[in-house]
Amino acid sequence: MIQSLESDPPVYRALLAHLEKHDRELVKRIRRRFDSRRVHWVGAVQIKETATGYEALEPGQDTPIQLTNFVVELDASVWFEESDEIFFTGRVILNGSALPFLIAQEELEQAKLIRRAAQRALNRQALDTALPLPSITEPALQAKLVSLLAQQMGNKPRRLGVERLGWNEAKTRFVSPAWHVQSSGVQPTSGILHPSSTQLASHFRCVEPVKEFASMSKLLR
Repeated sequence: MIQSLESDPPVYRALLAHLEKHDRELVKRIRRRFDSRRVHWVGAVQIKETATGYEALEPGQDTPIQLTNFVVELDASVWFEESDEIFFTGRVILNGSALPFLIAQEELEQAKLIRRAAQRALNRQALDTALPLPSITEPALQAKLVSLLAQQMGNKPRRLGVERLGWNEAKTRFVSPAWHVQSSGVQPTSGILHPSSTQLASHFRCVEPVKEFASMSKLLR
């Protein structure tokens, strides 16, 4: 019930204010569970993840502004050796549905390209989906979305993407879709094909990266 009320901030705050009069410890537990892990700060602006997207609360304001109708969670960076490009993988959450998400590092520098990447994730899922189109509902604050995702980028694990099979140009690494071999031994790849590698995509299935990495890690132990 508490989670469903998060999409209605005034009611959510009123409920907590009422509960606090009777059981402050319960309110503390609710806030630890539902508030702390979803609240971010970009400068003086508070940005909160909700069931309906990001909300922004500017200094001196009591009512948050809807920033987007989607939330982005980044899991890992994916490095493609041949082109020396970096992508980030994770998920975009739209109306409670988590869609696999892949975005180039350069795209994370512009809010409109972040929205476009979220749109690609939706299109790949299903063209006939009932989910709404990803949107930035407060353009005046769209730079905050860029800063918010930049906070996620720094501490993510790094994975090897698959852009070309076989030996790399220096002959120091041999790559297959699921694993690569070098002098240090055999390691799993991310399982992610480069978005422009249409020929590879026609022969190999691109799976969700985190699951692929975990399953290959078990096999190689």
